[in-house]
Parts: sequence; structure tokens; C-alpha cells
Amino acid sequence: MYRTATLGALLSLMLLVSACTAKDEPKSEGPAIGEQMDYTETGANKTMNAYEESIVEAVNKNRFSLVEGLLDPAGPLYAQQEGLVRRLASKNIKEKLIRYQIMNIQKINGEYKFYITEKIGVYYPSGRVDMNEYEWIYTVKEEPNTGKTRVYSIERWE
Repeated sequence: MYRTATLGALLSLMLLVSACTAKDEPKSEGPAIGEQMDYTETGANKTMNAYEESIVEAVNKNRFSLVEGLLDPAGPLYAQQEGLVRRLASKNIKEKLIRYQIMNIQKINGEYKFYITEKIGVYYPSGRVDMNEYEWIYTVKEEPNTGKTRVYSIERWE
């Protein structure tokens, strides 16, 4: 009797252990609608971070080429920033990136929308200094064949 009870207990224990350790293969259905994704390690994020630093350097050195490779030549921001670099340099205005923060990133059909707050110091030849804060939505496009990302456009975030 003792043997039968022990054997039954062992068998029950084995079934319990095997049931607890059985794993289902995860389904690869992609994110659920409305689920937050982490895009911080994407090429688009690296492009956006490089752009934030490079545009200020391009303005201060009057060298659009420092930011040009991060901008999509087909996008409106390319010509806008080329003009900005030229215009501020002609007035000897310098900038300093005080801070920027990526508040949100959304990806739709190969386009990333970066919701960013920026604080920029603007230094005039007269000695005047302005601290400007902005809220922008940048669009970064991803080339489907190469995966290369470039900043395409900017709009006010209201």
C-alpha cells in the first residue's frame, strides 16, 4: 500500500512538473493596436540625435555639409536648413543646443514622427542672448531598400 501511494504521488508530481515547465512558442503577430513600441535603438533615433547636434554645429561654422547627409534632399527641411545656415552665418549669429528631449516616437509606413522639445541659446554679435524653447514634430523617412534614415520635414507641435 505504501508503495502504491508513493508511486501515485511521484506520478502526480511528474505530471505537475511537466505541465509547469511546458512552454508554448510565442506568436509573432507583431504589436497589438495601441501598444507602445521602443524605437530608441533604431537608425531613425540615431539620425535624429545626430541631426540635433549637427544643425547647431553647421550654423556656427557656416558649413551646411556638416548636417547635409542627415537630411533628405527630397524633403522641405533640406532647403529650409540650408537657408537657415546661410542666413544666420551672414548675420554672425551663433547657436548653442542647451537641451533637447525626444518625448515620443511613432512609426507609420516607414516614417518616424519624433515629438521633440528643444531649448536653443541664440547669441547675437551685439552680446544679446535669447533662450528659445520649441516643440517640434520631425518626420524621419527610412529608405526601404537600404534602411538608411534621413530627416525629411519639421512642423510645429501644438
